[in-house]
Amino acid sequence: MIELPDNNFLVPDATALVEAVVFVVVLVVVSKFVLPRLNTLMAQRRHQIDDALRAAAVAETEAQARRDDAAVALRSARRQARLIIDRAYAHSDYLVAEGRRKGRDEYEWSTRKLGATAAPCPEQLPPPSSPSGPTITPDRQPNVSEATVG
Repeated sequence: MIELPDNNFLVPDATALVEAVVFVVVLVVVSKFVLPRLNTLMAQRRHQIDDALRAAAVAETEAQARRDDAAVALRSARRQARLIIDRAYAHSDYLVAEGRRKGRDEYEWSTRKLGATAAPCPEQLPPPSSPSGPTITPDRQPNVSEATVG
């Protein structure tokens, strides 16, 4: 008969069989007790993440709606402010014109009252159509109806 050497690595010995049995036992224990618990925890976590993503999507939609509302309100406020400023400029122009008219009327009344006794010197009195002294006119902004607000 042919004798085989004792340390042949191709022939499994009892240690390899015991290791294989222990591996299968550990594999069964892990698959029966550990994996179901891990799968349950992963499913709960996945559910929490999905809920958080849905809530984030809803919050983003609401935030965008609020941003749009704020933009509309801001455009409206800018239009109203522009109208108020334009009205103030128009009222200022009216008051200046009215003051000039009253000044001319008072000048004419005083010159009629004085009559021919005191003839004004042309160098001293400006003509009624030109303003006396420097005038300050504010820079005008374009009208709201002409400008696009955006």
